[in-house]
Amino acid sequence: MPVSVQVIGEQVLVEKNLVSLPDIAINVPAVHIYNIGRAAELFIRGIGSSQNPAFDQSVGMFVDDIYHGRSRTSLATFLDLERVEILRGPQSTFFGNNAIAGAFSIVTRKPGNEFDFSARAAYQPQAKQYVTEAAVGGPLGDTVFARAAINVSGQEGWMQRVTTGVDFPREENQAGRVTLLFQPNADLDATLKVEGGNITTKGGRPERAYNCPPPAPYAAERTCLALLQQGLPVGLDQKQNAFSDGQGSQLDTKEGVLTVNFRRSGHTLTSVTGYYAYDYNLKLDTDMLPAVLVHVGVPEEFHQFSQEFRVASQTGGNFEYMAGVYYQTGDLAWSQNLNFTSGNGRISTTPSLAALIPYLPIGFRQGYEQDEKTSSAFGSLTWNATDRLKLNAGLRATRVKKSYDWNLYVGQATNNYGGVVPLPAELVLVGNTVGLGTAGVLRGDRSDNDVMPSARVQYQLAPGAMAYLSYSEGFKAGTFNGSDNTANAVNMPLNPEYVSAYEAGLKTETLGHKLLLNLAVFRSDYSDLQVTSTIRNPNGTFTILANNAAAARSQGVELEGQWAVSRNFRLAANLSYLDSKWLSYPNVSSTLVQTLNGLRNQDLSGRPTPFAPKWSGTVGVTHQSSLAGDYQLTSELNVAFSSSYFLSATDDDFLAQDRYVKWGGRLTLDMPGGHWAFDLIGKNLNDRAIKLTGGPAGGVSSTMITEQPRNVTIQARYNW
Repeated sequence: MPVSVQVIGEQVLVEKNLVSLPDIAINVPAVHIYNIGRAAELFIRGIGSSQNPAFDQSVGMFVDDIYHGRSRTSLATFLDLERVEILRGPQSTFFGNNAIAGAFSIVTRKPGNEFDFSARAAYQPQAKQYVTEAAVGGPLGDTVFARAAINVSGQEGWMQRVTTGVDFPREENQAGRVTLLFQPNADLDATLKVEGGNITTKGGRPERAYNCPPPAPYAAERTCLALLQQGLPVGLDQKQNAFSDGQGSQLDTKEGVLTVNFRRSGHTLTSVTGYYAYDYNLKLDTDMLPAVLVHVGVPEEFHQFSQEFRVASQTGGNFEYMAGVYYQTGDLAWSQNLNFTSGNGRISTTPSLAALIPYLPIGFRQGYEQDEKTSSAFGSLTWNATDRLKLNAGLRATRVKKSYDWNLYVGQATNNYGGVVPLPAELVLVGNTVGLGTAGVLRGDRSDNDVMPSARVQYQLAPGAMAYLSYSEGFKAGTFNGSDNTANAVNMPLNPEYVSAYEAGLKTETLGHKLLLNLAVFRSDYSDLQVTSTIRNPNGTFTILANNAAAARSQGVELEGQWAVSRNFRLAANLSYLDSKWLSYPNVSSTLVQTLNGLRNQDLSGRPTPFAPKWSGTVGVTHQSSLAGDYQLTSELNVAFSSSYFLSATDDDFLAQDRYVKWGGRLTLDMPGGHWAFDLIGKNLNDRAIKLTGGPAGGVSSTMITEQPRNVTIQARYNW
């Protein structure tokens, strides 16, 4: 495939107990995924979408050809997969639909014509984490085949709430899928997939107080002071925090996909019909203390329908072509409900706010609804000019229409995570002066169009060596700042994102397919990236700003290698050099320190983009041993490393990850007969505190979430 792609197959997913996209991203160079408050973060090569629930993701996710553009979908539990593909760089012609930074393509297992059954159970003592999964498939007759899979997993957590002694985050996950295949003859097949899942987390996120106390010359802010005065845990070396109880999240998903292929006259006509929906709710403590001070509830609901028709020619002729049309509708409803109990003291002692005292604690509710319609037409033509030379051109034309309804009101918070009752009409103007936001109602719509060409030259240097050059353009439609709290219509719209991408690559297999080397050199020039940043106001409230960054460039080199040194000994490496920076980005929100010094903005032109380590990679060695009695022992050792990078869109030095090296490994014992296998899986064995995401909490103190510390999983697998 003439594109930079990393494929993680079913065997690796199962052997290493990789159960979600964040699990994979932890060890893939220049890839970052983590769920935070308002939205999840997905970045490839230093490019992604900010923490805004209204944004479609610049890194697209596709499950069996169905677009999953909302960030919450990255939380879903893996279930009976065939493979996961990580495609780097813009994926305009074939994937389209906003994937200008890259895409995750997830392919589930389909029914086969022979009966098979598999099951596995895994347990990790450190977090009391468990996974149980089973799948069964086979023929129901001569023309009907079926497959069913179920997953039940969870954990009791690897941190402890010091005020209650309860471990967290506690998780309970269930997912199930049924797939039916109807294939009456060689010309027709129809696959229907129905699945659903539930992910419930209790106890909150594994956050800790960071930079508390702050380094000199900075003074501890009141939240940090309270933690220190009360002797509550601070620092990343702690596996405890003192946040409030009642936190947690719940994600319910459901999906149906019907795929029909009809072959006639050397062509394949394909129809893909999809429906996807989820309900999500998050309850979050943002103040780091046991008391109810600043708490937020974030419910979200989404429904999507899509239809695609494609026609493709046979392969192997002088010309190969594909064309299609696509239509999608999406409905998003999101709100943020804030309890601002920490403002009680200031409100009670400020004469101009005295009328609000009967309504304490004050809070606000911010609601956002968005309707979206996407239509596109696309095509691709390949000319097999010679046995070695292929020329390809592609084109996608897209039109996206969006409309929104935004509202915000200040009122009395009736529970710890919101439940806000609006203030009487005569107090609305007084409520606006608290600093939580400006009450109001806004509506708007927009329509964006673009035509995205691509071109590729592929040349077979030798039977096991192929080189390619490619150029592509990408587009992500404009949107609105769903997190805005100013009631100013000028602050709502954001322009589309654009990219022009160049890539050259070499893919080789030599030494009798024992040595694989893939090399990619790339440059992607972006304009108008949609970026959100958070400013902490002097009164302890936050303002959410969104704008278009003028220009950014992501360029670098990626190298993937695998070498079967002998029948039983393998080496593997996956390395990345990345130079991703803002070419022009003035008027950016200030860092924590700059805010303390009275600055409200900065210029990041020439500075790195978030989650863009200069160097990163993994190196692994695998050895297989044949033991007496037909037993097989596999030993694997892998090392992941990264240079430093920023965790925020403001390049805040206090929200950054230092360079690190991390060790992992696996021991697998395959039993005689090939049915049973047992795994011992070690992750982060040298116990590094690797930061995933963080946010301001006051002064230069912040909340911080890290990877799990050292952990070892025991797993048993059975295949029939």
